[in-house]
Amino acid sequence: MSSPKLQNPASLSLPSPPSSSSSAAAVPDTSPPSEQPDPISTVTSILTHHRSKSRWSTVLTLFPSGFTPSQFSQITLQLKNNPHLALRFFLFTKQKIPL
Repeated sequence: MSSPKLQNPASLSLPSPPSSSSSAAAVPDTSPPSEQPDPISTVTSILTHHRSKSRWSTVLTLFPSGFTPSQFSQITLQLKNNPHLALRFFLFTKQKIPL
């Protein structure tokens, strides 16, 4: 019985990542990025960098209609290193933002 041969890790080839020109062509951008701020990164930044009293009023001012379930989930995942803040965000959205 022969044991299977191990390949030299240097001889293994990894697939190359797609070039930026091919990925840009796959997803057309219909408007400039400045007109479409990313709500997930915006809210995450506000929650982690603003003082407690101003963060909630700022979020409510910028997003009075609230968040979609997927946006809420992504924001909460971004706050995973701060579970207390994630809980406060959950309670805030449940209480302040209309359904």
